This record gives sequence, structure tokens and C-alpha cells, in this order.
Amino acid sequence: MKSILANDAVQAFGKDGVAHAYYLQYLAVDPAQQKRGIGRMLVSWGVREADKRAKKCYLFATEAGRRLYESAGFEVVREVPVFGFPHYSMIRQPIETSS
Repeated sequence: MKSILANDAVQAFGKDGVAHAYYLQYLAVDPAQQKRGIGRMLVSWGVREADKRAKKCYLFATEAGRRLYESAGFEVVREVPVFGFPHYSMIRQPIETSS
């Protein structure tokens, strides 16, 4: 899995991979705690930090998380099969902030 992610980052950003982007890596919420806004809070924090620095934000999503990330402004760059299941390489462009 690590090599799949590294290869995808190089495809998305070039030879430096995610060195110049915010990489939201392995976000997950305990199933017993889901549907309480915790995932949205984690994603919101990450994109705010990226926006403060005018950086693109990158993540690799499962089907279960895709809608959450799209609602936060991420776009699917490509679909990548992992162990027979679709995963999504997603990037969010920075939004200019006043702070």
C-alpha cells in the first residue's frame, strides 16, 4: 500500500511527490463514533491549515470517504484499484484566506 501511495503522489505532483502539498494521510474515525462530525472536523482542520499556506491538499480515499472529501472541495484526479477495490486520488486547490 505504501508504494501505491508513493507512486500516486508522484503521478499527482511530480518527482517531489507531496513534499510541497498538505497530505491528509490515513484519516479514519472509529465506526462507533461515525456520523458525529468528527471526520468533517479533521478534514476541515487540514484544509484550513493548507489554505493558510496556499498549499494544495492531497489524499487517497476509499469509496466510504469520497463524498466527505468532495464536500470539502476535493476533486478526484484518478481512480486506483487497491486489492480489488476502487480508491481515489484526490486533490483540493487552495482557497485564499484573509487570516
